[in-house]
Amino acid sequence: HVVRTVRSLVAAGSPLASIAILYRKQRCGAEMQAALLAASVPFNTRRSNFWRSRHVQGVVGLLAFLLRPHDDAAFVAAIEVLHETPPPSRASASTAAATA
Repeated sequence: HVVRTVRSLVAAGSPLASIAILYRKQRCGAEMQAALLAASVPFNTRRSNFWRSRHVQGVVGLLAFLLRPHDDAAFVAAIEVLHETPPPSRASASTAAATA
């Protein structure tokens, strides 16, 4: 199914570099890579733990804080990520507004 979807996206004009396949378990990733190789679909992998990334931890912290307002650790995790994330540039904000 995923290989078929990737092929249809590429046929519709999407560049391969704009397509991402996310999976939760490494075993799924190995199966996905085997299917893409068998179908001669080029791909790159980026080994990282999605759930441990700073931004995901910040979102998880924010959600935990919303559920438990007295959870200081969740509050700190959410605020740290918000503090580290730069605001969008004015150029990208005006481009987004013009295309909306």
